[in-house]
Amino acid sequence: MQFAQIEQHLPLSDILATYPGASALTPAAIRGFLPDASDTVSHLDHIRLLPHIALACKDETLGLGARPLGIGANDLVFRDISRASCVMDALASLARNFNILLGVEAHRVILTDDEAIYCVDDNGLQRGVPFQAGVHFAMETFVLGVNFILSDYFSDDLGGDATWFYTMRPKDECFGRGALDIMLGKIRYSQSFYGMAYKKSKLSCVRSSRFRRPPEAQIRQLAQALVHRRSSQDFISEIRSGVISGETHQKVLAANLGVSPATLRRKMAEERSTFRAIRDRTRNELAKDLLQSGFPVDHVAGELGYSDGKSFVRAFKRWNGITPAHFLHMRN
Repeated sequence: MQFAQIEQHLPLSDILATYPGASALTPAAIRGFLPDASDTVSHLDHIRLLPHIALACKDETLGLGARPLGIGANDLVFRDISRASCVMDALASLARNFNILLGVEAHRVILTDDEAIYCVDDNGLQRGVPFQAGVHFAMETFVLGVNFILSDYFSDDLGGDATWFYTMRPKDECFGRGALDIMLGKIRYSQSFYGMAYKKSKLSCVRSSRFRRPPEAQIRQLAQALVHRRSSQDFISEIRSGVISGETHQKVLAANLGVSPATLRRKMAEERSTFRAIRDRTRNELAKDLLQSGFPVDHVAGELGYSDGKSFVRAFKRWNGITPAHFLHMRN
C-alpha cells in the first residue's frame, strides 16, 4: 500500500457542501474535531469528520439517503454478522439488514463463477448534491469499513484477499485521490455500484475465535488503518474529537482508539501532557465558544457533560481564574 495520497488536502467548504446534515456543524465544533483544520483538510481528516456529521444530523447516511438511518443502525447491522457462520452468510446478512433499514434494494451479493461481489448502488442516495465526488469518497470509506470488519471477524488475511474494489468514481476525478486509492492496483473505476469482491475459496472462512473490539470501535479505527503509524498528535486529535462528542472517560476513549490506557498515557507524555489536561483544554475552548455565542450557563454545562451549572462554573473558574459571567463581562 501507499499512503502519501491520504495527506492530499481538499477544500473544507466543498466537503461540507456534500452532506446536507453538515449544516448542523458549527465552526467551533469542527475545530474541536479537527483542531488543525483550516480552509482545507486532508483525506484522513475527511474520514474523521464523517461520524461527526452523522451525529450532527442524527442520520448515519450523512443526510444523503432517501430514508435516514438513526444513530446506531450501522452498529446494529454489523453486530448481527457475529451470528454468521461464514463469510457468505455475513455478506447476505449485511445486504438483507441494510435493505430493510433503507427501504430500498441498494445492497446485494452477486455470485460469479469465481467470486462473490458485495454491491452497494446509489438507489438510496439523493441526486444532485453539489459535490458528487464527496459522495464517492463517503461510499468508498463505507466499503473499506465493511472490508475491515469482515477481515477482523473471519480471518486476519481476508482483507488482503479481496480481489477487487469497485467505485462509481471516474479514475480521473478532479476531486483527486479517493478513499479506495490506498488499494492501488485493485480498483475498478466508473462502475454502476460501490463494492468489493472475494474469491469463492474465501466464502467458507469461519469466524475467528480471538477477541474482537466492538464494531463501532472498529469503524472509528478505519482512518487510523490508512496510515503507517499514529503519532502523538493523532492521539490528541482523537481525544479532542471524543471529548467534543461527549465521551470524557479515559478508559473508554483508549478502547475506542484500540490501545490500552497505559499506551494512551505514554503517547500523551510524549507531548508533555496528560489526558486530563487535553480534556480540560478542549472543554474550556468549547465552553468559551458556546458562551460567546449566547448560550446560557446551564446549557453549556449540559453540552460539556456536567450534571449542573454550578459544577461547570467551578470547573471554568479552575481553568481560567474567573467565572463565566466575569469572562463574558470582559469580552463585552
